Amino acid sequence: MAVYEKVKRAIEQMVGDKSSEFKVCVEDTRGTLGGILIKIEDVKTQEISAFRINEGDEGEAEHMTMYSVDTMLQRRKAEGIARLEEIERVLGIKFEKWQREYILSRGLGYPIGGRRTGRTLAHQVKTLMKSKDDIIIYPNQRWTYLDEPERMRNSERYAQGYVKKLRELSEKLRNHGINVPRVIEVDDPQAEFLTKRMNLPARRGDGMR
Repeated sequence: MAVYEKVKRAIEQMVGDKSSEFKVCVEDTRGTLGGILIKIEDVKTQEISAFRINEGDEGEAEHMTMYSVDTMLQRRKAEGIARLEEIERVLGIKFEKWQREYILSRGLGYPIGGRRTGRTLAHQVKTLMKSKDDIIIYPNQRWTYLDEPERMRNSERYAQGYVKKLRELSEKLRNHGINVPRVIEVDDPQAEFLTKRMNLPARRGDGMR
């Protein structure tokens, strides 16, 4: 259906490779409600936006799609900011503007290099905020969760300390009523093999890689 393709293209123009986060349903309701009913669902938040257009009015379909998706994206951002403010309150800190942008973004690199810039904490908060599931970490995966994974890949001692702090941060936030995933360390080196053999998911939860 031409309208369906028009809606899908409009979403792709707005969000690029994140277009899979929005589901589209087009229903012919000319015999009941009149016109064409379009539903767009934000898969991440399960919010649904619905609107009707006249048959063949692809321009209106595009306009309403962009308006609907923009509204849902703004709501996502507002909810993320409110959640980050709760985390700041629990930790007794205030992130800098550029740190907040990094935490709430997808794909944005940390803007400042060097040590003692707050990068580690910002990355850990981002990891917890982006994950929807508990974060299960096997021994040979610790380095993949670091803020600079490639540079610190061979530093097992640092990786162990980093994951320990990530787990403690998760526990502290959850103890204060903030809904973040648990961080579960699996020390048995055979556990990952057994998990795969049983077809259980060896989940990555940070949502960034």
